Amino acid sequence: KVYDPTMGSGGMLIEAANYVAERPDGKVGKNVNISLYGQEKNLGTWAIGKLNMLLHNFVDADLRKGDTLVNPKHTEDNELMLFDRVIANPPFSASEWWTPAEVGQETKLD
Repeated sequence: KVYDPTMGSGGMLIEAANYVAERPDGKVGKNVNISLYGQEKNLGTWAIGKLNMLLHNFVDADLRKGDTLVNPKHTEDNELMLFDRVIANPPFSASEWWTPAEVGQETKLD
């Protein structure tokens, strides 16, 4: 299970699947031995990611819409899901992308 919390168009997930496919036991029959998960807050980019998965034959990829920091969508029994690998390229170019995670946080100075 591989998760990208800031998946964008899904390119890193596809590259992760390609990497696994090249490993011994990386395929089961003709299928890559991987489960892909991602979340993206930009609706247009999320839609491109869904199409990207379909074009690369990863029709079971679980890609969800929403802000991962504010409202993570991949949960089980009200807990965050666990993954074998988490890969991410945080949106450093977006102005103050971290702000939602800081809302309501107390700052302690020692």
